[in-house]
Amino acid sequence: MTRRGIPFILILSGEAWECTDDPLSKAILGGKPVNDEDMGYGPALLLPAEEVHAIHNALKTVSDEWFRKRFSIDEMLANEIYPVIDEHDEEEFFEYVYTYFKKMVAFYEAADKENQAILFFLQ
Repeated sequence: MTRRGIPFILILSGEAWECTDDPLSKAILGGKPVNDEDMGYGPALLLPAEEVHAIHNALKTVSDEWFRKRFSIDEMLANEIYPVIDEHDEEEFFEYVYTYFKKMVAFYEAADKENQAILFFLQ
């Protein structure tokens, strides 16, 4: 398996694959492993409700301008970010990624509102 970064991780944390202590970084790769089973990109991860709350509060501060400023096709290509390819138009790909980012924020908002934990894995 080749580990490839994900656009949100690089944009939110500045890292292609590593999770930092910053709540924005934890939105994708945060949490504690629930076991040792490799689900494709490691084990399933559990974010307790307190962390979901902190991540949601951090995500609410991300402005359109901040997100756009940190979005770079060249940096994504250099870091082998999936699914970026040379032929992508930066503005079109930005709209694609930003649409899903907004959905992720809404997901965290709903989980936070209900004081829920989040269990996820990447394949």
